[in-house]
Amino acid sequence: MTRRFNMATLKALAQPPTDKAADWLVGAEDSVTFLKANAQSEEIVIYASGPAVLIHGVLAPVQQVTPADQEDLMHCFIQTDESWVIQKSYGGGEGHKVYLEPPLRQGGKSLSGGEKLIFRRSFQGVQKGENPIELSQKLVHSLGLHFVSERNAYCRLDDRGDIEDVIRVLRTEVGDGRESLTAVTISARDLSTYMTLAEMALVFMFDFTRFAPDSFNGWAIMTELTEGLLIFSITVAALLMPAT
Repeated sequence: MTRRFNMATLKALAQPPTDKAADWLVGAEDSVTFLKANAQSEEIVIYASGPAVLIHGVLAPVQQVTPADQEDLMHCFIQTDESWVIQKSYGGGEGHKVYLEPPLRQGGKSLSGGEKLIFRRSFQGVQKGENPIELSQKLVHSLGLHFVSERNAYCRLDDRGDIEDVIRVLRTEVGDGRESLTAVTISARDLSTYMTLAEMALVFMFDFTRFAPDSFNGWAIMTELTEGLLIFSITVAALLMPAT
């Protein structure tokens, strides 16, 4: 049986404990430990969004990230609402053109030709509340999955005829209940099968921001680090000290 992801692990990164808030503020590198463990888990978090937490996994062609181009990847940022669009262009000696443009168009050379897994589009003026989570239909259909609303998961029948959750959408309240933490997980075995057949690699973009609003005065020092396959930067907040 697959070891299920425990939402409490992610929740600990999204909010400070009531008795150790100071330790939480200076311990943001705990998030790096989480990402390393997540990559080796049987159920992988491919998306998470909430206070102090953003994880966004996309697929990139293996040959374009082997080896990884650190500088190119550090400049990649993919919005969760980025999707397929009908694009128009004028001039450039080619006249007027109308064409389909895929997601990851701002992903640099590393992500070009890759696949976006999670979409969160807004229906402005109509939709209320949080933007719904949509998944790549190519992924869902290839794995033979169907959304089961009462389980809030994309499922199929296993060898015994039981319903199996392959992709789960998890939500929990944080803080005083006015904010929420959302995560999407997928069976590592199924994701690996899909990536192997598609010749893709999983690339995570992430941001773990911790600060105390009452003493925050902007960002001061940024240091870029590499640990194995992880490429990230640490930015230290400038503190606003009250006059004495």
